[in-house]
Amino acid sequence: MEIGTQFKIKDKFRLEASIGYSPLVNVEDEDHHLLRSKVSEGDCDGDAILLSLEGRYDFLSHWFLTLQLDYMTIDTDGKQKQYTYGEWTATIDQEIESEQIFTVLAVGYAF
Repeated sequence: MEIGTQFKIKDKFRLEASIGYSPLVNVEDEDHHLLRSKVSEGDCDGDAILLSLEGRYDFLSHWFLTLQLDYMTIDTDGKQKQYTYGEWTATIDQEIESEQIFTVLAVGYAF
């Protein structure tokens, strides 16, 4: 789910913003430790939040400046099963978190 808006000021400046949320995030993780012959398999569920902000300024007839910022955070938890030499050895709680930030500053020419 995402909702966004756009503002335009005097045909020179534009601002776009959005916020999103996903309650359905699924992560499957498989880690192989070759030297110990150990395999860990994780299965986690969680949610994600997304934010976006972009501004554009038209400073000459065809030239523009753009600044963009995107942010995403993902938070999941679940279980991890561990196998050593093919035999199940343990099941532990697993939590996976990710945070990503993307920025762009650009000058462009529209024709």
